[in-house]
Order: sequence, then C-alpha cells, then structure tokens
Amino acid sequence: TRKKAFFYQGKVYFIEGALTTDMVFHEFAHVPVRAIANTNPELFDKLFQEAIAASPELLNEALDEYADLRDAINNETDETAKEALKAKYQSIVKEEVIVKALTKASLLEAKKQPLDRYIKT
Repeated sequence: TRKKAFFYQGKVYFIEGALTTDMVFHEFAHVPVRAIANTNPELFDKLFQEAIAASPELLNEALDEYADLRDAINNETDETAKEALKAKYQSIVKEEVIVKALTKASLLEAKKQPLDRYIKT
C-alpha cells in the first residue's frame, strides 16, 4: 500500500515509523463513520452532503485517493462485478469525505485548545 495508515475490515493499521497525530485522528474516525453508514444510511448521506457543502475540495481528495478502485471499475468486464465495485466505491468515497471533514474540524479545534488543559497530572 502507498498509504502510511489505513482502516481495513474493522481494524486500524499504521505503517511503522510514519505515525502522526493527524493520521491517528483520521483512521480512528473511520470506526464511528462506518458504524453510521451501516446503521443509519440517511444520517450517513446527510453527513456526506454537509461535508461537501462545507468543503467541496474534500470530494476531489477522496476521489483521488481511490483512483485505483475507479480504474478497477473501468477495467472490469463482468457487469455484476462492475456494479458491486461501483457501490463499494461510492460508499468508500462518501466515508472518506466524512472522515476528512471530521478530522479537519477536530484538528482545528485541538490546535485552538492545547491538549494539556485536558490532561490531569
């Protein structure tokens, strides 16, 4: 994989030596977003629409990240498999947009308020 971290089959993976705070926020945000996608599709779609309305560039970023899957769809000759890949691609892109929006908002808030004020010593 070219990514330094990823969420796959319900688990978060990090490539050794490449861990950043941004990556941790991003990858762990997939867990609740995926749960929302599976349990409340209407809310999932609403979050996606709100995210791209607030930051339209997130859609292009997500589409670019999954260009390999888009290419696989274009190269698939079996129509049933192609439709299954399209559905997966749409869901993955929506999830990625929501995660990017949540991560962006969380990191902006964290930078405004130093974390040490939340840590009791």
